[in-house]
Amino acid sequence: MTPRPFYRWKSFWLGLFGACFLAWAWWDSMQFSSWVSWREFGANSDGGAIELFSVTSSYGWRGSSPAEFDWNRSDATDPFKRLVPVFPAPLLLRGGGEDIPLASENGTPGPVCVRDNWKNSMRFQPPRDWLIFLPYWLVLLAFIVPWSGFLIWRHRRQTKTTP
Repeated sequence: MTPRPFYRWKSFWLGLFGACFLAWAWWDSMQFSSWVSWREFGANSDGGAIELFSVTSSYGWRGSSPAEFDWNRSDATDPFKRLVPVFPAPLLLRGGGEDIPLASENGTPGPVCVRDNWKNSMRFQPPRDWLIFLPYWLVLLAFIVPWSGFLIWRHRRQTKTTP
C-alpha cells in the first residue's frame, strides 16, 4: 500500500497554518504595535519582533501605578517605527540604572528603529528590569526547521514500512 501524500497529513496543514500565522504576525508588527501587560511583566509585538519584558518602574512607560492587567493596539505612527529592518538581530537587555538626562544632548542622533529605541530606554531602567527582543524571522525559523524535520522523518518512516 502506498503512503498517503503529505498534503493529506494533518501535521502538514496544522504546521502550515502555524507558519502562516507567524508570517502574518511578522507583517502585522511592521504596521501596528500590540502589547499586553500584567503587573510588571509584558509582551509586545512591534518592529518586526516579539518583546518580552519586566519593567518595575515607570520612567514614563506605564504611569506611576501599573494596572493589574492592560492591553493596547495602535498604529505605528512614530517615525522610527517605520524604519524597521526586515531581519533585526535578537537582543537581551538588562536595565542600566543610569540617571535620566535633564536635557537632550545636541548632536546625538535619536533612535533609528524600535530595537534601538529599546536599547536606549533600558539604559535608564533599574538593573533588575529585563527585555528580550525576539525577531519574527528567528521565531519563524525556530518553528519551520523542526516542523520540516518532522515531515521528512514521517515521510521516510512511511516509505520505509511500505512493502
